Amino acid sequence: MTENLTETGKDASVLQTYFNLFKCFIGIGILATPSAIKQVGVIGGAMGILICGIINMYTMKLQILCKEKLGNHITSYSELGFAVFGHKGKAFIDFCILISQFGFCIAYLIFIGNQVD
Repeated sequence: MTENLTETGKDASVLQTYFNLFKCFIGIGILATPSAIKQVGVIGGAMGILICGIINMYTMKLQILCKEKLGNHITSYSELGFAVFGHKGKAFIDFCILISQFGFCIAYLIFIGNQVD
């Protein structure tokens, strides 16, 4: 039953690829949220989601204001860091993105490991 796709000659369809990407990007948040709310309670979970939403809105508005002030040539976080703080700012932003992505990978592995047990 566990045949490899390359051995059977079958390729993934476009729809299967979309669903796989959806699961990868959205899955951990959707899967971990009920467990987090169970640990902190409904009120604590609702407050946490509300606070995160407010912080996200505020930081998005700050990013938009920075881009408008600096010009439309800014297309990434790295470019924004470079425009505001120079080479050290760009390196710092790239480092933060790297650590963030690494952390997401670790969190996903921990979550999957806990589900298997």
